[in-house]
Amino acid sequence: MDFDLTQAASVELTVSDATTGEVVAQRIYGGFSEGTNTLYWNLQGEAGEFVAPGVYRIGLTAVDANGSRSLTEYTLQRIYY
Repeated sequence: MDFDLTQAASVELTVSDATTGEVVAQRIYGGFSEGTNTLYWNLQGEAGEFVAPGVYRIGLTAVDANGSRSLTEYTLQRIYY
């Protein structure tokens, strides 16, 4: 997933089942710089298992060094194997 940052920040990833709303994965990734960045989710849930095929709502939230949080941006992704 590509995203733009106006300053260096960490990014929180939240993945939810689009039908049930159940959160299947949450991760914090650090070290992103200002500008366009790319984040790859490994399709694994909290216990390390691959998520079931389906549609997932993926949210990205930037958090700067002072703890200020951006608005969360969402996208839908269909996962199939």
